[in-house]
Amino acid sequence: MRRACSLPSAIAAVTIALAAAPAMGAVAFERHAYVWADQPAAAAYVPNPLYAAQSVGTGIRISRTAVGAYQVRFLGFHAGAAPGGTVQVTAYNTSDHCNTASWIASGNDLLVNVRCWRTRDQTPVDRSYTVMVVFR
Repeated sequence: MRRACSLPSAIAAVTIALAAAPAMGAVAFERHAYVWADQPAAAAYVPNPLYAAQSVGTGIRISRTAVGAYQVRFLGFHAGAAPGGTVQVTAYNTSDHCNTASWIASGNDLLVNVRCWRTRDQTPVDRSYTVMVVFR
């Protein structure tokens, strides 16, 4: 059985891991961001700032491009970026799935493409999800 993790718990875990990385001798991530995409049927929106943040850049925009397909734009996040990083997507409060389809720099922005689908038959479905981004 899949257990749902609360958003505040997930944010706290990421914050602690990022703060502890230099002390553990790990690579320090200079840029990080997270967002809770909580309006799965909306064509486009700005996420709630209580559940979205980024260490660099000027904001986050989310667009629904088709059923179960989204693009998250982290404005100014990728400017002058060194290579190295990861993007993690998790379905929120559902047994269905969401994942990172791709990510790419577009000018100064980072674009993350997300796909969500039903577990039982793998058909696209609109769902809430979270995105966590960490880059060097």
